[in-house]
Amino acid sequence: YYQEAKDFLNEELLNKTVRIEYGKEKKDRYNRTLGYLFLNNENVNLKQVENGLANYYFPSGKDVYYDDFKKAWETCIENNKNLCEKSKNICAKCIELKEFNYNSQEVIFYNSCNHNCNLNGWKIKDEGRKNFIFTNFDLSREKEIKIKIGEGANTQEILYWAGEEYVWTKTGDTLFLRDGGGKLVLWRAY
Repeated sequence: YYQEAKDFLNEELLNKTVRIEYGKEKKDRYNRTLGYLFLNNENVNLKQVENGLANYYFPSGKDVYYDDFKKAWETCIENNKNLCEKSKNICAKCIELKEFNYNSQEVIFYNSCNHNCNLNGWKIKDEGRKNFIFTNFDLSREKEIKIKIGEGANTQEILYWAGEEYVWTKTGDTLFLRDGGGKLVLWRAY
């Protein structure tokens, strides 16, 4: 929804005077400016999340607006808009998050249906840029799969998310599971 988000911001903010309020950090690790944009005392960032044009993201940890953004995301989910659009894949109702341990950087998904689920192209994502994409993987009926950060030989019980030291931060983060079409299957924040 890059183009939609850009169009939304152009319509809302172009040639208008805004107030910028900085959070815990003024720059991110890529030296991009981080701030909340307010137009007529309305948080435009919050409107983006509510309309499914952005997910909420707190790389420096939760701040005073965290609860507002979480609520905006939940409203987006209820309204089934853009990034919050629910998957219609037959397996979306089958896949459950059995365990999410951000300390050990492990996730376990369970297929509760009585049929196998092809997860090819499905994606696990954090709030930032880290992605794990399932390739050529069927989750057998009434079975589970553990996703573990690190190196190792993939099996039908464990898949390794290589190339990452960690995915989920200790200060708070979100797990998103999306189907092969990018539609939301489930999410969990802490």
